[in-house]
Amino acid sequence: MSRKQRVHYHGAIYHITARGNNRQIIFRDEFDKTYYLTLLKHYKEKFACKLYAYVLMDNHVHLLLTVTSQPLAKVMQGVQLCYTQYYNKKYAHVGHVFQQRYNAELCADESYLLLALRYIHNNPLKAQIVDGLDYSWSSHQYYLRADCSFIDSSFILGIFSEGKTTAIARYLSFMKEEETPVPATRPQATIPEKTVAPGVAAADHPELLAELLQTVALENGIEVEDILGKSKNRQVVLARRQFICLALKSCQVSGAELARRFNVSQSQITRCLKPF
Repeated sequence: MSRKQRVHYHGAIYHITARGNNRQIIFRDEFDKTYYLTLLKHYKEKFACKLYAYVLMDNHVHLLLTVTSQPLAKVMQGVQLCYTQYYNKKYAHVGHVFQQRYNAELCADESYLLLALRYIHNNPLKAQIVDGLDYSWSSHQYYLRADCSFIDSSFILGIFSEGKTTAIARYLSFMKEEETPVPATRPQATIPEKTVAPGVAAADHPELLAELLQTVALENGIEVEDILGKSKNRQVVLARRQFICLALKSCQVSGAELARRFNVSQSQITRCLKPF
């Protein structure tokens, strides 16, 4: 019997959980998490999705997103395949990185959507990684700052209130309430599995370089121009090294091509060729 694909319709919102194969570690360092976010941003824009929330834990990922004309399977296939290629190359790993079947629950109503959001943002707290909601690798931070194109926080904040200040206050209050378990998996309507298009490697997407640069800058709280400049500020130097290492190891470009595209010196690149 062929595997069934989850129901798809324009505007469907899913709570997605992708775990490491046999629950093994899938993010060994911050470079891995940054690259995963870069892929997520790329495929989000490619397939016109909206991302409402995410959290990256060491051995699994939670996402909350809505799809348009393209089914969720295409979005996840792109992200998971490209990350698997990156991970296997970096760590000389062979085989699956993720469990073959990610879990995706359809958020059929507002109540389920808010419960999923709270579950996602509270995940690091429940795992006793942090004492509060301020976890570097979740989207909680974007609900407290100015609008960000990566996370569509305005949609969910709008559920709490039309006024942004009031909405943020109510969001924070909701996050602190005693957590109600997200409903267990429910039977879902299915449609026949369609033929899956072959995956595309990161090398086939040169625009990933620009998106990687933007992601590294955002995660480090600095400007893209700082990374491409000659500043010797420690934070900028570390971010520059992070970008160069990720670009060389994941986007499959040569050092010479990277230097040409972003006007960085070959010596800067050479210093980053040592293993992480």
